Amino acid sequence: DGGPDLIDAWWKAGGWRGGRCLVLSRPGAYPGTGRNAGIEAATSDWVAFLHGGITPDPDWLACLLQFAEGRRVQSVFGMCRFWGEGAFCRALCALSYGQGALRPVLPSSLFRKEVFKEVGLFPEELLAAEDVVWVARHLAVYGRKDECREALVHYRYFPEAWGGALRKWYAYSVNVAKSGSFPAQQAGYVACLVLAGAGLVVSPWAVVSVLPVYVMARGVLEPMRR
Repeated sequence: DGGPDLIDAWWKAGGWRGGRCLVLSRPGAYPGTGRNAGIEAATSDWVAFLHGGITPDPDWLACLLQFAEGRRVQSVFGMCRFWGEGAFCRALCALSYGQGALRPVLPSSLFRKEVFKEVGLFPEELLAAEDVVWVARHLAVYGRKDECREALVHYRYFPEAWGGALRKWYAYSVNVAKSGSFPAQQAGYVACLVLAGAGLVVSPWAVVSVLPVYVMARGVLEPMRR
């Protein structure tokens, strides 16, 4: 999409003295593979992450580094504000994260490179939820997640039509299940499907009458609240 050329032009116009900009190409790679390639190529003490669709505030990285050095921590997570633009995108944002929600996420974070020797690299077989798996490992090793609320990035990249939204939802759901994340939630989904199937056999009309109520509550009223 012309991305490497844009990055090259940006660096030539405004790159900082003593630094370097290296674009690594991994065609067809999933996010974990891209992050791992960057970690292995990095020669600095610190590694920071962004993500496609993420827009950082100008002082985002400075805030992370100041926080990490001031608190003497090895890892620090910045905050991401989720915001859909346009009615359909706002609805999707409200349905998933909450319109205007502020959350600590991996693609706004900073780590000492030695952290990856302790925690390991990212799983490369997952299209999504690889960050969830890695953060869980990080918590298991370090026992906490330091957050810098002043380090702010923004995410506005939501599908603009039903087809894209359903494909994204399906891909994320499948990969979350493959990753083994949120086992209680996954078990709840299976239990609901089993109960719905049994209900259709025993009392189809009961299931048919409950379904619109659930759809209205989960798909309309709850997103409006959020």
